Amino acid sequence: MNTKERLKNEDEIKTTARNLHQLADDLLSTLNPDFLIGLNPTTTLRDWGPAIKMTDSLGGIVENHPLRDDGLVVTSEVFYIDTKLGLARTYNRWYRLLGKRTDRRSLPVVTMGRSD
Repeated sequence: MNTKERLKNEDEIKTTARNLHQLADDLLSTLNPDFLIGLNPTTTLRDWGPAIKMTDSLGGIVENHPLRDDGLVVTSEVFYIDTKLGLARTYNRWYRLLGKRTDRRSLPVVTMGRSD
């Protein structure tokens, strides 16, 4: 492995570690009802429902995503979901859940990987 490849690998490891640390902090914060009530993520997932993937994920129409155009997506792994409050935490971010899909139609498999 050359220096450039090693540095890229180190950057990926650091990014993953930061994301997991933030995820752990967010999961612990869900124990505080005031945290959830005050949470107002700008990224939304409309017409959402379970998506078939190697991990538990959601599929739907994403809006206001900082890295993706609005449209159909399948998120990365879901670590927290509260359907009553309309909140979900995936590997990278919080989603505001709007309008759960009521039919059983399948979503196209469009993965967002680790940048959801």
